[in-house]
Amino acid sequence: TAAHCLRKFDNGTFYDPDEIYIALGAHKLTVRGRLEDRVPVREIYVHPKYNKPHVRLWAYDMALIRISRVGRFPNASLPACIPENTLEPHDSQTCIVAGWGKTADSDYSNSLLQAEIPIVSRADCNVKRYWDNYLDRSMLCAGSVRPERSSCQGDSGGPLMCPRDGRRGDPQQWVLYGVVSWGPIDCGDKPGVYANVAGEIKWIK
Repeated sequence: TAAHCLRKFDNGTFYDPDEIYIALGAHKLTVRGRLEDRVPVREIYVHPKYNKPHVRLWAYDMALIRISRVGRFPNASLPACIPENTLEPHDSQTCIVAGWGKTADSDYSNSLLQAEIPIVSRADCNVKRYWDNYLDRSMLCAGSVRPERSSCQGDSGGPLMCPRDGRRGDPQQWVLYGVVSWGPIDCGDKPGVYANVAGEIKWIK
């Protein structure tokens, strides 16, 4: 998940494991699904470089959550794979972002949504009209401006998943390459920015 999702709004400290749970198979925010499995959390690991004085804001916005037991996935849900190495998805590759975040009609979606968005190269994302050389190697960029398709407020911590080797159809071949981190206030005006999972695969393992 994104490290900033685990910080409390009131005092900036991080949640303790016993204050959160993982909802496997969740689809609706306001209704607990019949097959939804709520799994207690055992440990939380925030990236050691996140929010450090010598590191730029939003860099290494990543955290790992260790659950206390093996979760039960409903029939329609499967875990995404993690990257096998540090190779990032190729530019313009179509990937999927998912979340319950802000839409054109509401501050959040009650149902889990997904959108197909293209990977944008770090060089293209760092041009002046977008993020003006702010992105570093801990960040990925994805989303289209015309038409506007992107993650938005409330999607933070959600997955950016790409099909392995560009193939579709095999539910076990989706790879988690990014975690929704930050983006423009007006979603879709610029590509969104994601924590780079492949770039931190040694830390994750």
